[in-house]
Amino acid sequence: MIHYIAQHWEVPPPAPPPEPTPVIRKSVRRRKPTAAPLALGFVYDKAKYHSGGNWPQGLPEDQALVHTGLFLAWLVERGLLSSKFERDHAEQVAALRRREMTGPKLYDRCDGVLTDEMLSPDGNAFAAKYFDFKTGEYLGDYETALCEPYDSIYEVPDTWESYAKIRDVLDRRFADWLARPR
Repeated sequence: MIHYIAQHWEVPPPAPPPEPTPVIRKSVRRRKPTAAPLALGFVYDKAKYHSGGNWPQGLPEDQALVHTGLFLAWLVERGLLSSKFERDHAEQVAALRRREMTGPKLYDRCDGVLTDEMLSPDGNAFAAKYFDFKTGEYLGDYETALCEPYDSIYEVPDTWESYAKIRDVLDRRFADWLARPR
């Protein structure tokens, strides 16, 4: 009986391929970018990249917020934030501008993450060139301006005095960057 079924088994023909779905194209107006586009959701820094592991013994881990927080404060003061970030964090941004909150505290409110989505097009173009920890000059400038009396970049205090020292350096670097052809 099994032999008989095997000889008379008929395989149904394959189903026809589905009809192609028509592609609907929308007209998209594109504006000229001010800088090379970054990957969507590009992360410049996370505080957690710095704390833990080789963290200086006895130092509070919130010190990992200071170096990037000071940069974020400068971005706020120079109007280099995205409009979405300004809207979403309006109270904190206003508090920073009134000197009621420091940059590292604002950075902490952002979960200790600095991304491209937080910055304006010019803010991103500058940060991509200057703030990159491998090829940029920010950490070197930070060390020169702030770290001489300390054993680690993480010991710089979260104060407006620290911010004032790095702000002047950032203003010079930004002016130089603006003067260069892009």
